[in-house]
Amino acid sequence: MLRQDSQYIIKNLLQSILDIISRRTSENYSAIVMSKVIKNLEKKHEFLKNIEIKNPQTSETFDIINIKGDFNNIEEIELKNSTMDLINYLSETLGREAGYYFIKEIKDSIPSDQEEIYKNLGIDFNVLQLEFINKRKDKYRSEIKNSEVMNHAFKNLFETMEKDLGRDLAFSTLDELINRFSTKYEALKKIKLNDIRTVTNTEIISTSDEIDNIEIFRIGEILQKIIQECNNTLNEKGNMDFIDNFQAKLNPDIVEKLIEMGVNLNTIQLKQGPIVKYLIKSLIQVLSNISSKNYAILTLDAELKEITKKYSALRYINIDDSKYSEGYNAISISPDINIASTAEVGKGLQKLIEKITKSLGEEAGRIFLNKLKKQIGRAYMLRIEELGVNLYMIELKYSMMW
Repeated sequence: MLRQDSQYIIKNLLQSILDIISRRTSENYSAIVMSKVIKNLEKKHEFLKNIEIKNPQTSETFDIINIKGDFNNIEEIELKNSTMDLINYLSETLGREAGYYFIKEIKDSIPSDQEEIYKNLGIDFNVLQLEFINKRKDKYRSEIKNSEVMNHAFKNLFETMEKDLGRDLAFSTLDELINRFSTKYEALKKIKLNDIRTVTNTEIISTSDEIDNIEIFRIGEILQKIIQECNNTLNEKGNMDFIDNFQAKLNPDIVEKLIEMGVNLNTIQLKQGPIVKYLIKSLIQVLSNISSKNYAILTLDAELKEITKKYSALRYINIDDSKYSEGYNAISISPDINIASTAEVGKGLQKLIEKITKSLGEEAGRIFLNKLKKQIGRAYMLRIEELGVNLYMIELKYSMMW
């Protein structure tokens, strides 16, 4: 980059920003904002003290940007960092939506030949936009409270069920679920279901401030169970599109937060029972092929007994020790696994496969994992991964240990 470009870059960038802000407000306001921003960044980038933004109402010239001193000695890295800080500071100040379009407007206002100068400096406006989206998404999502998620989820659960069940049955279904699960989850005692059939201008639930202090994964487990039960109710009535209809009503940010909480709406549609049965059957098949049916069941039973203490959802997988020689027929899986926590089921199965792999040793463990992947097949592999079971991560973990 040419030395004289430093002043050129700074001045043109500032002018673009001033123009963008003034279009939304006024020239006077944009000058005040820019002066404050530069003042705040002076401590970090001392050369900014040489930039003066004049008041457009009192300035004798059209040029309100006055650059004093020589900018030729500014290092490229300093020029890049100060420019990035300036853009990020303003975009963050403007907020979630406006900040994104602010970066876009800067990019659109810069001629293509000048944009190339910025890229050579290490500033890519397309990348800045993407980083801004991701950063704001993560920041905003972390700011969403448990109470907001609960209010939004219950409101849309009620409205989705009301369409098929009617107002009375939709309300009584939610009321029954809250009462039933409140014996296990104390958090449900901190919400109140409002009878909106008789009370107008109120939300379906009211939440105590205490609910915001509960671990998000616990809230996720509660919502997973309640949504699953609502889905089961609608499925019994012949509506197989409940989850799709419910999800369509959700705010995208709430969907992201639900995922962070461990709620998996796709898994609800798939039903956990058949997936778990298929995985267990595949485990038995592969273990039997590399040893015997009796050894396969014995190994599975031993590992299950050890980890069920920690992963209680696996208690729904039962093995009759009097039928070891019958292979998979010795195993029964309770339908209750369908309403168990998806996160807990997935973690438990992941741990089960890890322990079996480790018990086999290096060479046999690798053979076991490779055969298990082939036995499961791609279609079911995708479904199993939605539970949180990742055979490739197990393979990577042990390849680093062996």
